[in-house]
Amino acid sequence: MKAILKFDLTDAEDAERYRRHNKADDMAAVLYLLCNKDVVSQDVRKEVNSWCESYGIDFEEIYT
Repeated sequence: MKAILKFDLTDAEDAERYRRHNKADDMAAVLYLLCNKDVVSQDVRKEVNSWCESYGIDFEEIYT
């Protein structure tokens, strides 16, 4: 299966969407670290995990 995303980079909103899509993998990696590694306190990890859950972010789905 293939997916093609098209953006009109002359449109400011589309250009912003393009930049967000290009950084999505990096953002996912940072969220994963915040949720699963000892780089922050347990309280922060719980809160970030709660945010991820409320937005339907499932790291097992993303990284398998």
